[in-house]
Amino acid sequence: MSTMYLSVISKHSLGYLEVGMFLVCGPINTVDGITGRYITFGQFRDQIRRFGSYLMQNGFRKGDCLAIYSTNVLEYAAVYIGTLYAGGVVTTSNPLYTVRELKHQFDITEAKYVVTNPEFVDNVEEICKLVPIKERFIIGELDGFTSIRNILEDDRLTIRLPARTMAEDVAAVPFSSGTTGLAKGVCLTHRNIVTACQAAVSPEQFLLKDPEIFLCVLPLYHIFGMIVCMLAPIYFGVTVIMLPRFDPQVFLKCVEKYKVTYAPLVPPLVAFFAKHPMVDKYDISSMWRSSCGAAPLSKELQQAAEKRLKIKILQGYGMTETTGSGHLNPYNSIRHGSVGHLIPFMKCKVIDVLTGETLGPYKEGEILLKGAMIMKGYLKNEKATQNTIDKDGWLHTGDIGYYDSDEFFYVVDRVKELIKYKAFQVAPAELEALLMTHDNVMDAAVIGVPDEDCGELPKGIVVVKPGASAKDILEFVNKKVSPQKKLRGGIEFVKEIPKSASGKILRRVLKEREAKRIKSKY
Repeated sequence: MSTMYLSVISKHSLGYLEVGMFLVCGPINTVDGITGRYITFGQFRDQIRRFGSYLMQNGFRKGDCLAIYSTNVLEYAAVYIGTLYAGGVVTTSNPLYTVRELKHQFDITEAKYVVTNPEFVDNVEEICKLVPIKERFIIGELDGFTSIRNILEDDRLTIRLPARTMAEDVAAVPFSSGTTGLAKGVCLTHRNIVTACQAAVSPEQFLLKDPEIFLCVLPLYHIFGMIVCMLAPIYFGVTVIMLPRFDPQVFLKCVEKYKVTYAPLVPPLVAFFAKHPMVDKYDISSMWRSSCGAAPLSKELQQAAEKRLKIKILQGYGMTETTGSGHLNPYNSIRHGSVGHLIPFMKCKVIDVLTGETLGPYKEGEILLKGAMIMKGYLKNEKATQNTIDKDGWLHTGDIGYYDSDEFFYVVDRVKELIKYKAFQVAPAELEALLMTHDNVMDAAVIGVPDEDCGELPKGIVVVKPGASAKDILEFVNKKVSPQKKLRGGIEFVKEIPKSASGKILRRVLKEREAKRIKSKY
């Protein structure tokens, strides 16, 4: 099955660079929800040109890579699109990354420029000792760093024309966790991004009203936040209230103060709205719909939140490799528990995992996607690309699902082994490799254990030498990884790790054991 492709995509590969042109005297583009600072679309257009021109005047070349290592800030989008204006590539870094994880990203992307904010300066100082950085920028002012704000506000800068960029050129390289170890760089083209912006607010599924006020608390480094909270609102002239992180009181105050109409969420935030008593203290009646992605949302939680808030929550499905999009529930015909219909510009089929046969309605198999939002490939990883995108252009998601007679899709399980902690993807293989570096660990496996608040908690299952300490192993791992990768599910000692004849860890067996252990408690 498929949705119609629009020929307009190929003609307007860089449309988002010029959006502000007809909005010079138009509405507010972005508001800092903490300080109240804001920029209009006209100011935003000027900031894009200034930053892009600054880069071009200071040695930046087409195809050069700039890393944004920052929380959500007012300047994020201008830096992002300003880099594209200069013909560059943006790679977005998780603010929780350790120096080890940053180095992996910088090595793959060959990023020579980095933008950060003051709270991450120490890590940037360390990374500059390990990889060659031509220039480092800061949101604010600090010795040894170029001030982003000074550039964006400098009306004396000579403005250059944007670099010539083609639709199939790589625009961004966000990182996606995999089952084979450290995260992989996902090459997204300008065509991918513009198509995703159009699909994100397609009238068939999303609906836009006037005025629209979005509230963004999702991290902009993540594909969900990048498209829905930053690029799509720019493309369509929507005002965004920006928050650096989720603080319940601040979030609710912003909804009330700015009359927010839409806030994209992840399941833990849906749970907050469904259960927390604080919600009743604020007038959030302006918010008439939301969407949820990045991790599965249960039918029960979705219905509880909708009933309490008197809104509709549109559950969707996508991944970094599909520019964040694949399926979304239509606003006028939500089906709870479903990830919705296939979105515009995409094709989808479900195949038998063993035979590859295309399956019909209600038959479970692997979900495959194809279309204008499929990534170009994994950066410097041709093997992983070939394992993910087949010779006919179908991207194998690794997720098991089915569709019903009305073409609503349902995701029921994952072939992939990623652990979802609060919508973060955690690769077991990376943690297993780290566990194996401990002197007292003989063998290791990592699984996700169910948790009501967080989705899943990473748990280490290890074979150890006599005298080993679980506390010591736990501390060894947790001090070396980002918060979402910490072994919050604990450490369990076992005599052996169950494996197949080929040596692959049988995680299914481990998960079944864990389920029995949990069940025996009740």
